[in-house]
Amino acid sequence: MKKQQDQQKKKVLLRNVTGLLIFLVPLSLQQLYYHNSIHSLYSSLYIENTLDYLEASQHQLFDVATTNFSRLRVGDKSYSTIDLNEDKQDGTNSNASRNNRAYEKESGKKLIEEETINNAVVDGIVEKPLERQFHKISNSSINEENDSEINLINTSDSKNITEGGISGCLLIKDDNDRLAEWIAYHVTSLPMRYLIVAVDPDARQSPMDILDRYVSAGIINVELWDDSNYCKWCINGSVSLDTHEIRQKEFIGACSKRHRELGRTWTIMIDTDEFLVWNRIPEDPKKWTEDKRKGSLRDRRMPFNEYNEATPRICSNDTHIEYRAAIRTPRNAIPPTGSNVSLSEFIHMHKDENPFNSPCVNLPRLYFGSIESAPEKIAELVPEEVDAMKFSTLRFRNHAIKGAMTWNRYSKALVDVSRVTISRVRNPHCPFSDCAHPFPCHHDALFRVQHYLGSYESYASRRNYVLRSKEKFDNEKYQDRGADDDIRPWVNQFFDNYGAKQSIQLLEGVGVVESPPNILATQAEAQSLKLAEAQKRTHVSLARP
Repeated sequence: MKKQQDQQKKKVLLRNVTGLLIFLVPLSLQQLYYHNSIHSLYSSLYIENTLDYLEASQHQLFDVATTNFSRLRVGDKSYSTIDLNEDKQDGTNSNASRNNRAYEKESGKKLIEEETINNAVVDGIVEKPLERQFHKISNSSINEENDSEINLINTSDSKNITEGGISGCLLIKDDNDRLAEWIAYHVTSLPMRYLIVAVDPDARQSPMDILDRYVSAGIINVELWDDSNYCKWCINGSVSLDTHEIRQKEFIGACSKRHRELGRTWTIMIDTDEFLVWNRIPEDPKKWTEDKRKGSLRDRRMPFNEYNEATPRICSNDTHIEYRAAIRTPRNAIPPTGSNVSLSEFIHMHKDENPFNSPCVNLPRLYFGSIESAPEKIAELVPEEVDAMKFSTLRFRNHAIKGAMTWNRYSKALVDVSRVTISRVRNPHCPFSDCAHPFPCHHDALFRVQHYLGSYESYASRRNYVLRSKEKFDNEKYQDRGADDDIRPWVNQFFDNYGAKQSIQLLEGVGVVESPPNILATQAEAQSLKLAEAQKRTHVSLARP
């Protein structure tokens, strides 16, 4: 009996061991196969990347040949500056250094840094198949005798160009046609004096020519970043390549910390299709007034201002008369665009009052579609040297319902980085815990962010982040709940500040779409393209270390 029990136990043990082996052996083989496959795929991609880089080194992929850049010269060819000492100090083996050594080995030549010319230094660009890196220029590359006279980019001791001003954090991708207008407006109206720009690694365009105009003129300090400055996860492959949301959060956090380190305060975090403006009380157009007379301003997709339903809401607006009376006192103090009082001066004058006694101010957005007015209306109050049709802030005047969530969507934030608690970034609309809910009331906000759809040529030229079909554009362009020209005087103020000749030079490229539009006839085609690009990104992400 005991012998039979022992045999039974052995059978059970053997069965368990066999079952475990059946499970583990295929898994181990699968992992080994996967590892070898990935290693082989990455090796092939690395070889291709190196060959592509060597080939790319023979051509200037971006036109950055201005006399204001610190550059590298090999023989009769000119290349963008890379700080080779930075990798030695960190003990790292970055892709940029690896590619540099590959180039030097292949060509038998050393990269020699050329003398810095004039008063501006802008990060160079190295073209790579999977990512473009914008590398810092070290202080050691600057002549010590002239250091105090140079408005350095990427330095911790950059001098204030002017007293006061507002800082900015800007993440861009192929936005040159909008960037020129965006910078011109914000250096005029805020004024913006300090800007950190991060360029998406998939970008086809370099923003350096546009940025250099303003840096060279002493109008603004700029730092140009790539993923290595703030989102190393985006480089080493520990997350998917489809990382726009992660990149946004990482950039906002790092940019805020950087501005705080440099002693800056109020910082705006918006995109190139968004403009920070006064939220003045206008004489309401007929359609806007009729909406108010219906009672409370409501929209079914909002947690407040619900249209036609008596649900709880944050913004109270029982009648049009009460609405105007409630907001008239605080908003009557707002000066018009183009006046002698800038937004930063207004904040300073009211720094101890609501809302500026808080370290974070949530700003409502107002969405502008692409309905065009008569040409004479578009050109109204604009200098004759300016083609108003190229400016979104002049060409597109019609907007959605003020305060409605359906088109205006979530808020953006104006943050005092010297006071805000910079911890985990929640989202681009309400980044920090000190920020309130992302649904600020339009009718009691002192500032707002005007969000422009823009022209179809500009809209269709962008890639990846959203579906860009003609059908979708046509659905979003028809916004006609009134026209607003509050922003219009900024162009005249810009010309007054810098003169006609310099203003024309600074505004070069506004509204000019460099890449051909990706015209998609239907939403189905857009969906198909998006799916194909997603599959391609997933495939490439497996090959990264």
